[in-house]
Amino acid sequence: MGQLKQKIESLSDTELLEMVKDNIDNHTTEASIIAKNEIIRRQLQKEPNKDGTKNKEDEECEPDSGVAVIITFLGWAILGIGVVVGIGSVGILGAFYALLSGSFFVGMGEIIKLLYSINFKLGNRK
Repeated sequence: MGQLKQKIESLSDTELLEMVKDNIDNHTTEASIIAKNEIIRRQLQKEPNKDGTKNKEDEECEPDSGVAVIITFLGWAILGIGVVVGIGSVGILGAFYALLSGSFFVGMGEIIKLLYSINFKLGNRK
């Protein structure tokens, strides 16, 4: 592996991009991984398409945090059910507590989404 890594690291930028772009199927998985890591390390950009659009594989796709989605949904459910039930049977004070707790859960869900997004973006810098 050490010799393969040294050989790939000694390639010029153009040769490295060509290796990954055109000949990826002709190389071992190990060589492909090393070449992709070297491209990331050198911070090389792939050329855009001739029409100026980005390739689908070049676009960053930020995944959703399942926990944030569940907590946000739970917050909205507490808000809706609490207000309806609170006004109907418990009174204004019950509706207020439902509003307060539901808002807390919705807010926490949004904070988790933001933290997850920041973590994702910082992780992709390396």
